[in-house]
Amino acid sequence: MKFEPKKDSFDNCIIIHYEEDDSPSIDKMIWIYKGQVNSQLDPHGLGEKIYKNGTNEKGYWKEGALYGLSIKIDINKNIFIAKFFENKGPNGLWEKFTLKKKYYIEVNF
Repeated sequence: MKFEPKKDSFDNCIIIHYEEDDSPSIDKMIWIYKGQVNSQLDPHGLGEKIYKNGTNEKGYWKEGALYGLSIKIDINKNIFIAKFFENKGPNGLWEKFTLKKKYYIEVNF
């Protein structure tokens, strides 16, 4: 399945999400997103979200939520793969892979 972003999406954008009740600072950052966004500046299209704790989510986004095949790498370097649909979370369970050595993995969507 390939997700085609709408024509009103923008490429190569960066969104930094902070805690709402404080002024923007690195200490108050929750996550950073890099990728395509829609006209409301929600993640929309191919992108990557990195959380303050080091968790990383890559995949296609639709109106701010993961959509379709996605990869999540947690702070322990466990790799999880799942499909998301209709903003309802994974369709089924996350499939987990644990690496015993360091590897470079590149996934082309």
